[in-house]
Amino acid sequence: MDALVQLVRNAMCCIKDLNLYSDSVLYDPLEMGKYYSFPSPHLNKTTPLEFLISLSQLYACLSCIYQGYHSIKSLGVYKLRRITRVFPMRMKMCQEEASKAKKAKVKTSEGDALHHQIVLQSLLKESDNALRSVLVGICLMMIGISFFWLFGNSLHITDAGWIGGVPALIHALSVMEIALVPLLFYMIKDGMDSIQSSERIIQFSNNVVSYVSKDKKNWINRETYSFIQQNGSWTPFWVSDDPVASEQLSLENEIKSIITVITAMSSGKESSADFKKTLKHSPEDVALNMTAKAEFAKFEGCLEFVYFFLNFFAFYGYLLAIITYYFDKEDDQPIYVSSLRLGYSNNDAEWTGNFAGDLMWTIEPFVIFTSPLLFSFLSKKNKKIKTD
Repeated sequence: MDALVQLVRNAMCCIKDLNLYSDSVLYDPLEMGKYYSFPSPHLNKTTPLEFLISLSQLYACLSCIYQGYHSIKSLGVYKLRRITRVFPMRMKMCQEEASKAKKAKVKTSEGDALHHQIVLQSLLKESDNALRSVLVGICLMMIGISFFWLFGNSLHITDAGWIGGVPALIHALSVMEIALVPLLFYMIKDGMDSIQSSERIIQFSNNVVSYVSKDKKNWINRETYSFIQQNGSWTPFWVSDDPVASEQLSLENEIKSIITVITAMSSGKESSADFKKTLKHSPEDVALNMTAKAEFAKFEGCLEFVYFFLNFFAFYGYLLAIITYYFDKEDDQPIYVSSLRLGYSNNDAEWTGNFAGDLMWTIEPFVIFTSPLLFSFLSKKNKKIKTD
């Protein structure tokens, strides 16, 4: 829904920027007077097109604030609280196992503690993700609040000097630009991580059969354990934001499941048979499915870079409106300001930047809508390869 509204909103902004269908009722403020009398002398200038744009901006305002709140609360704070509860449980289980081994006078090896290492690595990774969710949530809320001034601007409220007027609108745009910076960084980071993960999956899939048969426990960690899962990823209960009735019991069941899979992957001579019995697939089938997952991961990484470039150009385009506002005298501007304007006049730079931003944010949801078709194509391609 959000992507659809974004597509419609920015498509309408592009129509307004290019003054398309200028002879239609979309540009006639008197048409709005048939339904509601907006106060003069500014708000009565609102056209049907601007009114529709304002509604979509109000939706973006409420949606971003809600998503930001959900990201901070459920994906951030609640998850961190769960991890802080699970971590002491894990430590207690480690101590109990070590105590039992000591009483039984059994020497524990690194391989015997693999399940605890995998749990620890997952908890640390998920705690990083939770902190990231808090930061992303804050950025989304900042963007959502900024959209309120864009909503007011479309209704010519800022022209009337209300809600802070034009200066407040520029401040809101500045806040939006600042909030976009961490999101742009994460787009690059996620893109690189996905592509690198794709390479590691390919390398692992090429060796999974020999690794299973050679009884090597040192090749198993959180990432390879996740690779080996048939669904392509491991999602323990602390990754989800759904409540769990008994976290102690859930942790025990999670560790039992991990031990079962580790044993199947490194049980020596009969490991391939145990592997197939436990994971319901042979090492060869799992390796083939991992190859498919590697293609998906690489494609996801490329998509993140596409989103980065689209949002970077939108970021740069909207930035020009802020620059031309603060440096309104073209004959008295620092050289770096003239460079940022790319030689355009203030008016041309502002219009070009605004149109570029609207266009990039129109293309982005279109890419979002078409990407599942490409994923489906890759899925059918991999199924055909598997059948052959």
